[in-house]
Amino acid sequence: MINLNSVNTSLEFLLSGSVTTTQLPFVVSYIGVSQEGTQHFNSANGASNNTTAVTILGAPVAGAKRNIQSVSIRNSDTTAKTVTVRLNDNATMRIIVTVTLAVGDHLLYTAASGWFVLDLSGFIKSISTADPLPVANGGTGVTSLTDGGVLIGNGTGVVQVTSAGTSGYLLTSTGAGSDPTFQAFPAASQAQQETGSSLLVGSAPGNQHYHQSAAKAWGRGNNAAGLSSSYNIASNTDTAAGRMTITFTTNMSSSTYTQVANIIGDFGGQTQGIAVSVVNDASSFEIRTHDPDTPWANADAGASFACYGDQ
Repeated sequence: MINLNSVNTSLEFLLSGSVTTTQLPFVVSYIGVSQEGTQHFNSANGASNNTTAVTILGAPVAGAKRNIQSVSIRNSDTTAKTVTVRLNDNATMRIIVTVTLAVGDHLLYTAASGWFVLDLSGFIKSISTADPLPVANGGTGVTSLTDGGVLIGNGTGVVQVTSAGTSGYLLTSTGAGSDPTFQAFPAASQAQQETGSSLLVGSAPGNQHYHQSAAKAWGRGNNAAGLSSSYNIASNTDTAAGRMTITFTTNMSSSTYTQVANIIGDFGGQTQGIAVSVVNDASSFEIRTHDPDTPWANADAGASFACYGDQ
């Protein structure tokens, strides 16, 4: 809000040059407040005088004040005009706003919204007519942007734009003070999967099985050398009654891995049995199935299994 609160303060405006045909009219609305606090709603109007300052609203009488509610200055001339509005404080000039108005533009002030410009169609104009609109005024500072690029802040400088990213690449931070770039998905290596401690890489389908928690092989087979389903299993060989040798497609790194096996079969109407896995070496292991009615006697049956360890 603009207040005139002494006998030495007034609001005025002037042009940067002479008009071509028509001076610029103004209208001001204000509330006059007397020394006793009584309010009076008033208005005034007039026109510019080329480069000579014209008073929009004069100073109040002693003890009173004037609260300016709105100001309107219209460019009624045939060419653009630069308008300066200033506060005259006992001959000390305080510039409030300087704006170049196109033909038909209105420079407006309201106590609620401050200063802005309406064009000939009544639309609010940008606070800057620069082309391109600078960053300080909410623009990018550039006239064109790379197709498919991503905007990157650059402080008060013009906005930066990345190149279009390669299909499947991710926009990745390169640290403070550096622009992000498109990079390939940071998939964890075999060593990182095995260590299992990094929080900065992802697990890709092609190497997630290297993680310690993942089964390195699994399957479901029987003594007829069959495999109904499996992962990383090359073959199932029937070596004897109740004995199956399971061979890996990709070997384990050593023989110190772990197997878990469960019986799948029917021993005389009973569905329970015992399956024992026996490590042979890094390339294969044996599963032995036992009839529960004849402890530790090998008997043909199916088994499901899974293997864990380093590969």
